[in-house]
Amino acid sequence: MPILQIDAFSALYKAISAVVRPIPAAEHPPQPLPLSAARIQANPSHPYATYLQDAVAALIYLGTNTRLELPLQSAVYIGRANSQIPPDIDVGNAPDSAYVSRVHAVIRLIPGGTYTLEDAGSANGTYLNGEALKPGARFRRPLVSGDIIALGKGERCRFIFVTDDS
Repeated sequence: MPILQIDAFSALYKAISAVVRPIPAAEHPPQPLPLSAARIQANPSHPYATYLQDAVAALIYLGTNTRLELPLQSAVYIGRANSQIPPDIDVGNAPDSAYVSRVHAVIRLIPGGTYTLEDAGSANGTYLNGEALKPGARFRRPLVSGDIIALGKGERCRFIFVTDDS
């Protein structure tokens, strides 16, 4: 019986190998892009038919008017860094960050280019336009340019959400 199983597997492998061909390497391998790159657009002349451009969304810290670009990824974690938990956006140097948790909030990029906000289980709350979010519950309304995001007790650590198309 074991010989039959090996023969059947061998025949299946040969049948698949005859149909599946390796993908040839690209003539021009993709070059690394700057970390600020974020928007994907169609580009038919490019061998891979897409390319990255400048970031499409950012947070502006109201305490100093500092612009923090949102990286292009499905979830961007905001909080205060320590040696074990580095958030994607570290607000630990902000003057009003004393009440911001290590992993405080998450901005999610969902298909279609829509951003949403959720509290990541913070101790002192996340607020969107003055409304407290339930910890772990994604805010269902899409973020729009001009929304005010506040982190922590007393809504002291405040940001404006902005997009390039605003």
